[in-house]
Amino acid sequence: MLLTDREKNVLRLVVDGKHNRQIAEILGIKVNTVKSYKTRIGWKYRKFGIRNLNHLMALYRKKKKEEGNAADEIIKLINEENSRSGYQNQ
Repeated sequence: MLLTDREKNVLRLVVDGKHNRQIAEILGIKVNTVKSYKTRIGWKYRKFGIRNLNHLMALYRKKKKEEGNAADEIIKLINEENSRSGYQNQ
């Protein structure tokens, strides 16, 4: 799995349109911690050609399906890209 459970939670809230302060309140963490998680998510995906969270969202919108959770679809798309690239998270 490329993302930790906490990173997935942060990503889901970002996809839902939540701001850093809202994410922090929901998860019971500090705003700077949210920013740190978002940075880590970005770094993990840069090696696969994804420049930032906005680029990640654009990829999702391009391949958006009628049903399903947006964040889960993004994670699925990234994991598929990981498989094609031969990346395996140890």
